[in-house]
Amino acid sequence: LWHQGESDVPLTSGPVYAEKLDSVIDTVRAEFGDVPFVIGQMVPDEIESGEPNYAVIDAVHADTPRRKAAVAYVPGPRGLYNSETEKIHYNGEGQRELGRRMWEAFAGMSPRVRRSTDNA
Repeated sequence: LWHQGESDVPLTSGPVYAEKLDSVIDTVRAEFGDVPFVIGQMVPDEIESGEPNYAVIDAVHADTPRRKAAVAYVPGPRGLYNSETEKIHYNGEGQRELGRRMWEAFAGMSPRVRRSTDNA
């Protein structure tokens, strides 16, 4: 599960970030095998109202399933950030919702994982 990128916005161009993220995926898979990789979106409200380059990193995240097999991009919940002055982090409810969405994406990619909605 991958949820990161905000600190890279002012420091890294989209193509460089994509190259580094792809390298992370390759390194994880070299160590652990062909594991699913799930990317959770940064806070959508911050992407829309913050630093203009947030959209660049978000686009890299969203494009990763096209560049790499067995990768899912999970949109984040709107309106579930800490406060009006600090939208860069999800609040507790937002973290739980993003986690639930990421789990569902992971479970859908991995035949060995039974979803919580499956019958026992």
